[in-house]
Amino acid sequence: MNIVRFESVPWEDRVNVDNWPCKTRTLYDNQDTGLSMRMVNYPVGSTEPRHVHAGMHAATVVRNRAIVDGVTLRPLDVLVGPSNEPHGPIEYPEGCWLLSAFQGSNHHSEVENLSEEKFYKLVLQKEIPWRPGSDGGQYKTLVDRGLGQLLVEAVRLKAGEQIKPAFLAALLIEGDVSVGDEKLDVWDYVYADDGEPRADLVCTSDATMLAWTMRDLDS
Repeated sequence: MNIVRFESVPWEDRVNVDNWPCKTRTLYDNQDTGLSMRMVNYPVGSTEPRHVHAGMHAATVVRNRAIVDGVTLRPLDVLVGPSNEPHGPIEYPEGCWLLSAFQGSNHHSEVENLSEEKFYKLVLQKEIPWRPGSDGGQYKTLVDRGLGQLLVEAVRLKAGEQIKPAFLAALLIEGDVSVGDEKLDVWDYVYADDGEPRADLVCTSDATMLAWTMRDLDS
């Protein structure tokens, strides 16, 4: 599998049209499928204004918290943003890291007169039970509809487990996991595109990962 070392990817400054700043690290960008994965770092006290974009995304909190419509999102909670549907504002009182899985254009449009209808969805992971996976891991399905082919899951692995992943990609949230002879650090990202070989994931301590799969909805 391909390993993207988080610390090897530089932060890029990003300022959108109404001057709200953030930093991003692009961990994956597939031009064929239009799927990209970016860690987005919002500064302390910032608010992302209500906005819309052509692409659809699952933005998963991985550090600190985000507040949407009075609802607090904590690590592994997800904001699901359908294509062309307004969402926000989103507050980041302590700053926040979000892993944004985007399919399609991520160009934001911030305008004064956006529809107040709320089509987006907030997913609170504490309300979702763990279920056993066929590979021996424990899974929570965070997003399985509303974003086309994209499936988002939390994966919990026990020390001593070894699994051959079926998912496209995963981000290590906590714990000790190795891929072949390579030990992952927290926030490292692994993936295997169609036709690429997959290696076993070996856990030397309990671990949590965030995983994505692009499903064939016609099969």
